[in-house]
Amino acid sequence: IAGVGFALTAYPIAVKRKWISRADAVDYTLRVLRTLWTVPQGEAASGTNGYRGFFYHFLDPETGVRAVSPKWWNSELSSIDTGLLMAGIRFARNYYIRDNGNEKEIRKLADDLYNRVDWQWLLRDNKLIGHGWSPESGMIKSDYHGFSEALLLYLLAIGSDTHPLPDSSWNALLAPNQDATYYKQHYIAMPGTPLFCYQYPLCWVDFRGIKDDTNRRIGFDYFQNSIRATKAQLAYAIENPKGFRAYSKLDWGLTACDGPGDFKKTWNGKEVEFKGYSERGCPSGFDDGTIAPTAAISALPFLPEPVLKTIAHWLETRPELFSMHGFTDAFNQTLDP
Repeated sequence: IAGVGFALTAYPIAVKRKWISRADAVDYTLRVLRTLWTVPQGEAASGTNGYRGFFYHFLDPETGVRAVSPKWWNSELSSIDTGLLMAGIRFARNYYIRDNGNEKEIRKLADDLYNRVDWQWLLRDNKLIGHGWSPESGMIKSDYHGFSEALLLYLLAIGSDTHPLPDSSWNALLAPNQDATYYKQHYIAMPGTPLFCYQYPLCWVDFRGIKDDTNRRIGFDYFQNSIRATKAQLAYAIENPKGFRAYSKLDWGLTACDGPGDFKKTWNGKEVEFKGYSERGCPSGFDDGTIAPTAAISALPFLPEPVLKTIAHWLETRPELFSMHGFTDAFNQTLDP
């Protein structure tokens, strides 16, 4: 469902770049919003797309209802994925501003969907937002605390007109932040944070010049924080402390992505654990030699020159990574040189 939020944002960008017509973008957006609004919600374990305005992590694209086993699995009601969806919905609401029936309907549906989300329902006594809920097991015990993609989630929840969280939730989220210096970069560095955490909130929010208590303490805003985190990741790849094949200033990028699979193998005289889908990050996170093009390419706003050189390098030396759908999710040169 988070991917739907990104798609709702990508369509207007495609219109601006004249890749598609505005009419096609409007048609797509209306079909999505109508489906999200008309498929029922409720506590039932099947036949719904969510509950209290939140949506399940995965919806069956054929029906718009919760993805359940045996086709997939019993996906959970996800706060962060709903937040990413709502960011795309709010983007659409503010892009389609023409005075015609279809764009008016987009704005109306977008407002209805956002206003329906009961953010307070997942609020814990510690002012933090829980990860989610499922009809089988109830509330998920974990919550979002510390710097992550959840910056976007909390902004949407605090800004709600219908079910707002208290302002104090923002400071509660950021209270555990640990800023440190890695690879000569001082930034908020939660251990092993994948690069997407420094990218997702900034897809919709321009943090340049915005300061909160954390920014005032560390002396720079969250945009600069992302620049520094990206520089540290690039430096990590250049140093390549685990000795994986082909890490360099042109081959880098650790984030949540697919991997080669769950097994162990000896590499350079050491047993290395490999994983399938997993979060990967540095300086102390999991790393099995898997590089995610999305990690490096999505860093374009923060380090444009190195990113463009990396893209050119991959297109020239690894053309198999690119297709009509863009770059592959991930690759591992240590296992597949």
